[in-house]
Amino acid sequence: MEFVNKIFSQDLAGFFQSSTGYAVIAAVALLYAFAFCRIFAKAGFNPLLGLLVFVPPVMFFLPLYLAFAPWPQDRELKGLRRMKKQVYKANEKHERYDKAA
Repeated sequence: MEFVNKIFSQDLAGFFQSSTGYAVIAAVALLYAFAFCRIFAKAGFNPLLGLLVFVPPVMFFLPLYLAFAPWPQDRELKGLRRMKKQVYKANEKHERYDKAA
């Protein structure tokens, strides 16, 4: 119980109001924004969308957007799979033509 009291004590609040505390908060915020930029980039979106974590109302909807929006990367993959099927079909027709000849 002492640990919990120490966490919520006035000393911790004083720490976060000091210049060192502000530096820690800024570092954590930048790390969080960088992580979202990487996630957006890997999903195929513009990485700068990760900077929206600094807009308070929008930051709550970013995970929902990532979860339910169609990813550009997935659209590209579906197109490539369709193209692969067409190539296989064309190849099969070509093989049948060669066997018949």
